[in-house]
Amino acid sequence: MLGSFSWRQPLKPSLPQALKALALVRSQKVEESLVLCDEVLESKPTNEAVLTAMMHVLRGLGRRAFSYIRQLPLYEECFFQIPT
Repeated sequence: MLGSFSWRQPLKPSLPQALKALALVRSQKVEESLVLCDEVLESKPTNEAVLTAMMHVLRGLGRRAFSYIRQLPLYEECFFQIPT
């Protein structure tokens, strides 16, 4: 299983940004978190880890309904990328 993983594969910039936004929310730095949150959501991530982190960020900001509205198109896009 690890043989197929490439350690040289670069991380997508949206995952570290999403995790940083989550850390900022938990440390009560709302303004900085909002900026990162918008950047990540503009990149239209399709990675489940990024989407989950962003859901926690938006929930931490008290924007649960906003979270669902913003992330629904992202989840739809992920669904349509699944090969059939």
